Amino acid sequence: MTFEEFIEFYNTYGKTPNQISRPNHSLTIQELETKYQKYIRSEDKKQQRKKEQIKKQIKSQREKANKVDHDLIKVYSKVDQRDHFKCRLISVLSLKEYEELVSNSWKELLKQIDHAHYLRRLSYPHLKYDIDNIVLLNRYSHSMIDQLCNPINGKPITKEEHENWWKLILGDQYTRIMEKV
Repeated sequence: MTFEEFIEFYNTYGKTPNQISRPNHSLTIQELETKYQKYIRSEDKKQQRKKEQIKKQIKSQREKANKVDHDLIKVYSKVDQRDHFKCRLISVLSLKEYEELVSNSWKELLKQIDHAHYLRRLSYPHLKYDIDNIVLLNRYSHSMIDQLCNPINGKPITKEEHENWWKLILGDQYTRIMEKV
């Protein structure tokens, strides 16, 4: 706000922008200049506090983004070894099912392998690091099964069918993980 705008505000409202109520007397030009300088310092401090707050938020977001969960990386490494770096679903499909999967999905997504949690990490945080709760799945099937869709053709499925797919994918792990729930 310029000094002229400050004076215009005072002439319009009978008080300066940082005053709560009107003063008992008319302010002189020197008093207005003093109050203007005080107002400018106050506004500068507010702006500085806002900038610092934004910097803190950005720093916090960066720290979260850069935070590496070393324990989860160790578990993922064990899962990779156990599953031989291959999609568990593809390993249990028949040739006909595999051909259907290839024809229905984007081939690039079949090449990408994800660490898939059977029981979601947010719902079951105590099982986040449990090797029995994690398998390797291709990105397409992982996405489909998370969306309650058939992991081969992408069509919607019931909760029962969803559970049956997980039983097939997990094999013996299914019983072990259910015992932990």
